[in-house]
Order: sequence, then structure tokens, then C-alpha cells
Amino acid sequence: MTDDTRIVPMDEPVPEYPAEYASEGLDAAGEPTVQMSRIKIVQAMTDAELKDQHGEGVALVMPEEALLAAPGDKTAAHLIFLWQSFSKWCDRSDSTESPIVEETTDPTSPLAKRCLDWRNRTEPYGDGTKREYRYVHAYNAYLWLPDVKMTAIASWSRGSHKLGRQLHQRITATKAPVYANVLSLWTERTKNKAGQPYWVLRWDASGLVAPSDLEPWQQAYRQIRSAYDAANLSTPAEEEEVKSA
Repeated sequence: MTDDTRIVPMDEPVPEYPAEYASEGLDAAGEPTVQMSRIKIVQAMTDAELKDQHGEGVALVMPEEALLAAPGDKTAAHLIFLWQSFSKWCDRSDSTESPIVEETTDPTSPLAKRCLDWRNRTEPYGDGTKREYRYVHAYNAYLWLPDVKMTAIASWSRGSHKLGRQLHQRITATKAPVYANVLSLWTERTKNKAGQPYWVLRWDASGLVAPSDLEPWQQAYRQIRSAYDAANLSTPAEEEEVKSA
């Protein structure tokens, strides 16, 4: 760059660059990470302000705090995409780091193998404290929620892991496109092996979209799938506020 380089102000039209310059370098920049809303169930250990405002067992779409379903109510959900994620989490008492240290969607990675090994899902910090990293395997679903007119991610891990696995097994057995499936969602109170109560997000298969109406859902699927394939899809960085069942 030299002192006589001419700068075109941003309020002027973008110049028509010759072909040898056009878009050069943008491939390395890639697309920005897709950060999406998530479904959160208010638990006993949830932040007091949020719990006092909405009550335990309520399903919210965050960070918008849109009310999705109160306990006992069912809500519709149109399934668009399913995937699994594997992540290393900080100890709950650790406020000095991001909650998720490392994450991948590659099932062949060392991190995924560690998350899938139930005998090896914790790792001491090694700093003389009792703090531990946790390795978490999650089943995720990208959903259109017509009652709130929003898309959001639902994740099942740890105490609700079985429900997520059952959803993935059910959908893969339908022999229909993932995005043809329509679900019902609701929250339900349960207990873990220690007798601690917590809420989970349950689901039921409601039906399938007719083939003649699939096109817009296919487009939505392809858009989110491209973000997944480019590793630009971020899983919600929030763990269930209960111990594993």
C-alpha cells in the first residue's frame, strides 16, 4: 500500500473489480458461525430471576425468552435437521473459561470417542481441586416452532440422552426425509438415580408432510446442512442443570 492509494468511501457504490481480483480471499474467510436460538427448560437450579418470572418446567426459546410450552402443554415442532455433537465442558464452578472448551461433530475424532466412553467421561483439572472437565455427547434437532414462529435447536444430553437417541432412531426408521417429520413436544418431570427431580423435553411423532409440500422444507434443510458441512453450526453452549440419570 502506498500513500497515493485511492480509497473509495463506503457510502459510494462498490467498484467493479476485474475478474482476477473479484472475491479473492473470501474462500478462506468462510461463512460466519451460525448461532441459533435454543430450547431451554427452566429447572430448579436455573437462574432465580428466570425461574421466578416463568416457573419451573416451562420450555422457553432462548435468548429471546419466548414461551414455548408450560408444563402439561404440548407444542408442535417441524423437524428440519438432526445431528450429534461431542464436547468437553468446564466444571460448573469454573467461571474463568468458556463453558465449552472443545466441540466437534466428527464421530471418529478422539473427542467423540472420549464422549462415547461412559467409563471415561470426566477428567480432573489437575490443579489440586475437585473440579472436573466433563465429556458430553448430545443429540440435537433443528426445529421450526409454529406456535412462536421461530426456529430453534433442541438438545438431549446426560439426563435426557436416551430421549435424543430414541428420536434419532425413530426418524431414521421412517424412510422419509428428515425434514418431512412433524413432532409434538412437551416437558415432563422425572428423577435421576440419586432421586433428584428435573425436567426433560419429551417428543412424539405426529405425522409426515405430504410429498407435494416438501419443497420449502427441503430448502430449509439444505441451508442448515450447508452450515453443518462447513463446521459453522454452533451447538447451544448450555448444559442441563442436573446430574446425569
